[in-house]
Amino acid sequence: MTDKAIEAACFAYRNANTCHQAEAMRAAILAYEQAMWRPIEEAPKDGGRFLVATTQQLVHEAYYLDNSLTPWPWKGIKPASCKILMNLFKPTHYRPLPPPPGKEG
Repeated sequence: MTDKAIEAACFAYRNANTCHQAEAMRAAILAYEQAMWRPIEEAPKDGGRFLVATTQQLVHEAYYLDNSLTPWPWKGIKPASCKILMNLFKPTHYRPLPPPPGKEG
C-alpha cells in the first residue's frame, strides 16, 4: 500500500455523495486501486516483478531488464505471448503486484 493510495481512498470515502456506507466504500476502493497505478518511468529497475498497463490497456506481469540487445527494457513474464505484446504496445503505467491471498480461518 502507498500513502497516496490510502489518501485517495480516504478522500473518496469522505466525499462520496451518498448516505450508504457500501457505496462510499466502493468509491474509496476504486480511488485506491486507481492511485496504485504510477507512471512507467517510476517503475523499479531492480529486476523485481510488477504489473504494467500498455497503450492498448492490456495488463501483464513484467520486470525491467536493461539489455542493449533488445529495443524494449520491459519484459513480460506470462503468458509467453506477453513478450511479443510488450514489444508492440508500450507500457505506460505500472503498479506493485498485489499480496498473495491470506490464510482463511
